[in-house]
Parts: sequence; C-alpha cells; structure tokens
Amino acid sequence: MNPDVFIGLLGSPSTATAVQDMLKACGARTIPRLKRGDVDAYVEVPKRGLYFVFTDEAYQRNIKKAQIGVSPIILSNVTMYCAAADNYQPYADTLPFGLAGSDGQSAVHAKLGPPEVADDETLSDRWTLRDVWLIVTYRGNRQALHEVSLQLPDAA
Repeated sequence: MNPDVFIGLLGSPSTATAVQDMLKACGARTIPRLKRGDVDAYVEVPKRGLYFVFTDEAYQRNIKKAQIGVSPIILSNVTMYCAAADNYQPYADTLPFGLAGSDGQSAVHAKLGPPEVADDETLSDRWTLRDVWLIVTYRGNRQALHEVSLQLPDAA
C-alpha cells in the first residue's frame, strides 16, 4: 500500500468508502467500533504488520460542546511494524518519506533532518510532515526501525 494513501485518509471517518476500501485492501477483517466509554477503536492486521487507530472525532479535534462517544470515529493513526513484534509480521510495503526498515537513527535524521521531539525513554523521534506526525521508534541500539507511525497531531 502506498503510504500516501494512509496520509490522505488520516482524519477521514471510519464509514468513508475510501477508508473501508483501504482496510479491505490491507486485509482487515474487522470494522472499527467504539466501545462504550472509550475514545479509541483499533483494527489490527498482524499478518501485514499494520495497526490502525480510530478516535472519536470530538475528542481528537477537541470540539467544545460535542458529546464524546457520539461523534463519528476518524482514522487517527496508522502504525507499520518494521520488525516482527508480538504477533506482528514486518510490514513489507513501502514506508513513508523514503524510510527503510533497515534505517538507523542517523540515516533517518539524514533523510528527514533533526526531529521536533526526541524521546530517549521510548527510543522514538517525531516530525511534522505534510500536516501529520511521523513517529519513528527504533530497535534497542537505534540501528534499525522498530515501527513507523503516521498520526493526526493532537488538538491544541
């Protein structure tokens, strides 16, 4: 799957035909549904190394006077696992922004420049590119990628 498709669909409702088609093309077998009291719903496709998060739109966008749990849920995050983890196989398709699963932190910084946020505890870096957050998490020695996430920025 071209990562530009993921980027273009971030913020789209789970019921949008394009979102449903993308999930089906990625091999998803479930439809995102928000459980009572939750703000996030998850769709996992471990055989493809993919994890999707759908968030209550009122919560994600910090919409005042909107009732959380009643709003549509929107695609807020797509995570691609670059290495086998838990029950996930490595994501085998193209990663966003020219990244490769074998990229270490220095290679990622050479491609994208210095990150806006670096977290030594989680071994992750974050950039804002094309109005989305790109979050890269490295494996233990930072010599390869663990996962790459595309995410809607938090509301201000």
